Amino acid sequence: MTTATLQRESGISLLEVMIAIAVLGIALGSLGTLTFATARESIGASQASHQAAALTKEAGRLAVLPFDSLPNQSGCRDVSGAPFPHERCVSISDVGMNVRRVRLVITPAYPHTGPDTTAIERTRPRLGNPFNTQ
Repeated sequence: MTTATLQRESGISLLEVMIAIAVLGIALGSLGTLTFATARESIGASQASHQAAALTKEAGRLAVLPFDSLPNQSGCRDVSGAPFPHERCVSISDVGMNVRRVRLVITPAYPHTGPDTTAIERTRPRLGNPFNTQ
């Protein structure tokens, strides 16, 4: 073999380098898109879990308040603390003589998640010990 033949066969051509870069670009672009979509879904799931936790916490608080102090809890309040800034609105209505309906709405500050609502019906306890089952 001659020296000219050896030089032509060794190494890679510019066309092969360009094809390898194009394949790598397509693969990295797809991976970036997948990573971005996964991150967006993760943020949405995190917001939903924080919203459910805030709703459960407030519903639990309203469930244990004395029946006669419920009307003082009506109104809206902004909660700006991390990790879940939101607006909490409580409305209380009398359903019957001894029954009150508590409606709780949690509206996130984030525009991607809608408000969540729950309703609790509270009844006035009978006289005496409410834990006495006899």
